[in-house]
Amino acid sequence: MHSTNSMPLKADEKCDILIVGGGIAGLTTAREIKRHEPGLKVLVIEAKNRVGGRTNTIELKTAGNTTDKFDLGGQWVGITQNYIIDTLKELNLEMYEQYTDGKKWLQMGHEKPWTYEGSLPTATDFYNQYSAFEMADIMRVYPIIKKLVDSVDLQNPMNTPNAKQLDALTVEEWARQNGQTRFFQDLCEGSTMVAYGVRGMSMSMLYYLYYAKAAGSVDNLLETTDTGAQRFRVKGGTLQISQKLAAAVGNENVRLNQALLQLHMDESANTVTAVVQDISNLKKINIICAKRVVMAIPPSECGKIRFTPALPFEKKMLFDGAPQGNLMKFIATYETTFWRTKGFSGEIMACGGGGKSPGELTPLVDVYDGTNHLGKPAIVGFVNNNDLARYFGDEVLHPVDYIDKDWHEEPFSPGCPVAVIPAGNMGAFAHIREPFAL
Repeated sequence: MHSTNSMPLKADEKCDILIVGGGIAGLTTAREIKRHEPGLKVLVIEAKNRVGGRTNTIELKTAGNTTDKFDLGGQWVGITQNYIIDTLKELNLEMYEQYTDGKKWLQMGHEKPWTYEGSLPTATDFYNQYSAFEMADIMRVYPIIKKLVDSVDLQNPMNTPNAKQLDALTVEEWARQNGQTRFFQDLCEGSTMVAYGVRGMSMSMLYYLYYAKAAGSVDNLLETTDTGAQRFRVKGGTLQISQKLAAAVGNENVRLNQALLQLHMDESANTVTAVVQDISNLKKINIICAKRVVMAIPPSECGKIRFTPALPFEKKMLFDGAPQGNLMKFIATYETTFWRTKGFSGEIMACGGGGKSPGELTPLVDVYDGTNHLGKPAIVGFVNNNDLARYFGDEVLHPVDYIDKDWHEEPFSPGCPVAVIPAGNMGAFAHIREPFAL
């Protein structure tokens, strides 16, 4: 067990389990280990100066010269997400439903946006906006996508029928090969941008199907009602989840500003030695010796760590080939919910407007009513704010407060909303659950 300069590594601290990452995944892992094996010493290291990962609840100025909390990171919970719902109940955190009453805007297939009511447009809504040929294209291909989603093997996606062929194609390529209209291609492009944070050209079709299968369906990824992933929000914000989990683990066992640089595994001693840099004092290096290490950080961040011995080829391919989505998120607060007064729900999904080629996007992706459980008016989404005026009027350009966040610039947990797998790398992704064993 030696460092790269052959000097012995002396442990500053020892533990049974070292967990890398102080987000919901890492802290839940720590809590579950302590719950089942309370005698084990568990440490969590987090490179940021806070817990929470890509959840981040902030204070903004709100109506009536007040302030309140809003989520600048992950904020929604779907009814099918049993584990996080159970966690919220255990932590005594309450959910409330996303506001959806009123007309919703949709723009794809051609430049002009249109409105509908309900969780998704009805067949009549679509027939009023698109030609019979465009509708025939959707009606022909959508059942194929549903069948492909249902066929995915979640335990090993490479066991899915025609896995190699699907992995060889990007979502954009598959849409062009199977759809005949811009409407269908925009629909595929819009769903990838909203749910995955990248364009269809950047993602494996097999991963698109795998992720949708994990959610239950493509519709579940997009809807704000019923089984949709955007149905609920958390009163007081989602950062509380990690804060309460850290308290349950013991805040003294959660070390902030600690960035993992190297992992040295010694099979003969059955130990793993972690070389950790103190971000608040870059000259300070800590050595932690553990029996096991759990990585609870994005795959792309795992790729920045030096492993001794070197990672298996498939693991390295995974860590080097799983970029994060690249959406920006904004929140704007207002004195009134003027969009509701005008009969709108606040929801927009737009794709392709102003472009001359299929799948060409405007700055706007998707928007929701962000009014919190206390009734403080807000709009939240992934968009250039100026583009909102053509939907809701000039009032939208005069917020009480405004903030946007480019999550790609966030240190140690960059990107929004999720990691994605490019075409050709699902073979490596299939090894994500395999431990790098001693």
